[in-house]
Amino acid sequence: MPARIILLVIVGSLTAAPPGYSQASANNQNVPQTPSEVARFLVDHGAVVQVPVKGKVNHSIKKEAPTFAMPQGATSTVLLRLPEYQSPYVMTITSYKKGFGRTTEVFIPSGFYFDSEFQQLGEFGEERLAGKVESLAAEFDFGDTSRNARYLLLYTRGDLVGQRLGMRGDLLGRVSSGLFRLERSLEAKLQVETKPETEPQ
Repeated sequence: MPARIILLVIVGSLTAAPPGYSQASANNQNVPQTPSEVARFLVDHGAVVQVPVKGKVNHSIKKEAPTFAMPQGATSTVLLRLPEYQSPYVMTITSYKKGFGRTTEVFIPSGFYFDSEFQQLGEFGEERLAGKVESLAAEFDFGDTSRNARYLLLYTRGDLVGQRLGMRGDLLGRVSSGLFRLERSLEAKLQVETKPETEPQ
């Protein structure tokens, strides 16, 4: 799936997980481990963010949000339900910095794509993201080859949570130096925007 990287600096309202979701996760003795099982679990408990055909939706991950065992450590998650495919569109996922003062945090997403039966269709990693001072984002094109994508499970690298960004090659490195510290976080301020694909000039 081709990608074009874009940075957005937009502040929006935040949404929370439905009541009972956290308790159900904590009480579940068979907490799912594979990405597909995590996605199915979230759907079963109504913890899904519906992405509009055109427009924006905002979502937050709070400190008390459940975590799931993923290949790169325990992580909080967001499951996006993608719009029914009608024509090519572009989706931008933006993650904003949280906090004030010398130490701030950011959720750095990776993702798994699934069809309606939770069969994995693909994935993306942190290399798809670009960032500056306030946020990082990635832009994805959805066309005929990806028309069966129905869900996108966002997660972060749990094994790196709490580590400082700013070493050479890291995302957002320019704002995590000297007296200022930017750390990886399980908490998140996210925005997802969709719009029709622009016709070539």
